[in-house]
Amino acid sequence: MLRSALIALALACAFAVPATAQPAQTSAPQSQQLARAATQLAALWRAVPPGRMTEATLTHACDGAIEEMAALQRRLPDPITVNGLADIRAEHGLVFVPTDENPTLLFAFPNDDLRGIATGLGSFRLDPAGGEGKLIFQDAAGHDSNLEIGHAGRFPLLRVRPRGSEYDVQLYVYCVSSL
Repeated sequence: MLRSALIALALACAFAVPATAQPAQTSAPQSQQLARAATQLAALWRAVPPGRMTEATLTHACDGAIEEMAALQRRLPDPITVNGLADIRAEHGLVFVPTDENPTLLFAFPNDDLRGIATGLGSFRLDPAGGEGKLIFQDAAGHDSNLEIGHAGRFPLLRVRPRGSEYDVQLYVYCVSSL
């Protein structure tokens, strides 16, 4: 399932155009909000470079994203097991790949800079205290992180703050879909 999703992504990414993130509607039923959030999260996200956030810096942050997805796919074990995924990390970004069974279950592949999130199968839920676009992600190790989906102009952004950790908030830009 994950392998076929990544293979399809590698073939389709050359023609994919990033979709703009739409904030979750507070009036939408919870199941619709969760499905929309799963679609928005399903991507390779790259860290926003320090300094002034411009269209050029956000576009440049995504350089090599298709190659990174292909490299991640090559590192997946066969067969895919929980233990086999434990050491798989993205090269430069944060990759979320949703499962076919449940939109709130997804595989996370963070890079080495994001040690506050464990690789493997995790889940997310709406943040009851957060509001629009705010989620709680529970990683494969059972640790919670705050996620916030938003955008700057035409660029979808993801703010990540691992809960209960000393890690700083990290900001990511959407590069390519993992669907």
